[in-house]
Amino acid sequence: MTAAPAEFPNRIPSATLHQIVPQMPATLPLAVSSSIFGENGTDLPVLLPHEQLVVAALVRHFAPRCVFEFGTATGRTTWIMAENSPADARVVTLDLPPPEQTGYSQICLEGQTTGAIWRASNAAHKVEQLLQDAAALDPDAIVARHGRPDFVLIDGDHSYAGVRTDTEKALAMAAPDAVLLWHDFYLLDFVARQAPEHHSVYQYLNDLAARSDLTFRHIVGTYFVVASRRFAASTPGRLLQPRSVAPFGTSIVRLGETVVDFMPPAPAEAYAAGMSAYQRGDHAGALAAWLPLAERGHGDAAAGLGTMHINGEGVAMDVARAAHWFAVAAAAGHALAQLNLAIMHFNGQGVAKDAAMATTLAKQAAAALPAGRARDIAVQLCAAAA
Repeated sequence: MTAAPAEFPNRIPSATLHQIVPQMPATLPLAVSSSIFGENGTDLPVLLPHEQLVVAALVRHFAPRCVFEFGTATGRTTWIMAENSPADARVVTLDLPPPEQTGYSQICLEGQTTGAIWRASNAAHKVEQLLQDAAALDPDAIVARHGRPDFVLIDGDHSYAGVRTDTEKALAMAAPDAVLLWHDFYLLDFVARQAPEHHSVYQYLNDLAARSDLTFRHIVGTYFVVASRRFAASTPGRLLQPRSVAPFGTSIVRLGETVVDFMPPAPAEAYAAGMSAYQRGDHAGALAAWLPLAERGHGDAAAGLGTMHINGEGVAMDVARAAHWFAVAAAAGHALAQLNLAIMHFNGQGVAKDAAMATTLAKQAAAALPAGRARDIAVQLCAAAA
C-alpha cells in the first residue's frame, strides 16, 4: 500500500478494546439494535455491527450516570447508550433543529426524523433531546441540570472547527475521569489534499492528543477514538499511519477489513516465532517476539530474555536485568528460571545475596524439574544454602 504522507502523521495508537479496558468482564451482557443484520448500502461511516458492540460495551462497563451525545441523527446510538446504561442514568443528546440541518444531516437521518429510533424504544424515558447548535450550548446549564457527564460521545459536526467546538464543550462539562468517544477517525485522500484545518476529526484529534493529559487510543475495527484519564499512558497500542492499514484507507472500508494484519499472534505462536529466531541467531527477532509476552508475565518468554541478558546475546550483558526477567519467569512457575534466580541469590549476582530466598527458589525448582543435571543442581543448592 502507499505510504502515508509525512505531513499528515498519525499520533494516536490503535488497540483492541480489551487492551484498552483489560478489566472488562468476558460475560458482560450487551444490548444492540437489530440494524446489525442490515446491509449498509451507503458510503457513510454509519455505526456498523462492531461499532455498536463497542459503544454498548463501554457504556455497560463504565456504567455512566450521565451520558451526553453530540449528534443524534436517527437515535440509534442514543438508544444503545440508554439501553446499556444504569436504570437511573440520563442520556442527553444534541442535534441541530430541522431548519438548520444540512444535506449531509438529511442523509444521516435515512429518511427518519431526529431521534426516531430512541423515541420508539422502551428506554425513551431516559433520554432528553436538545435541538440547537452546539456553539450555543451552555455546559454550566447541563451540569446544573444533570450533573457532570461521565460518558460523552462526539459524533456531530465533523469539520475541524465543528469537532473542536463539540470537544471543548464536552471537556468544559465532563467529569474529570469521564470517558470520551469520537467517531469518524480516518483520513481520506481528497481531505488530505486540503489545508490541515479542514482535515476534520483525524487532524483535530491528533492536534488535541499532542497537548492533552488524556490518554487516546483508536479502537481497532472501528472509526472510534476513545480517551480518558482512567487509561494509563502505558496502555498498549500500535501506531498506524494513513493508508498503511484500514481504517485510514483511501475510501471508507467495511469494518471487517480493518483488523487484517493487526491482531498480534497468539502467545504460543509468538513464543515459537521468537524461539525460531533465537535458534538461528536472530537475537533481535527473538527480542521483538518475546518482550511483549514477557511484559505480560509469559514465563517462557521472560526466561528467554533472562538468558539473553545474562549471556549478552543481542543485548548488553546485564545480570541485574537478567535477574529481573528470571524473577518474572519464576513467578510464572518456570522451573529453570527459579533455579537460575536461586543461584543468583546464593551468589549475590545481580540481586542481593539471600540464602533464604535461594533455598525457597531451589526447592521450588527441585520439585518441578525432571530427573537430571538441573534437578541435581537444585537439590545441591538447597543443601548448600541451608
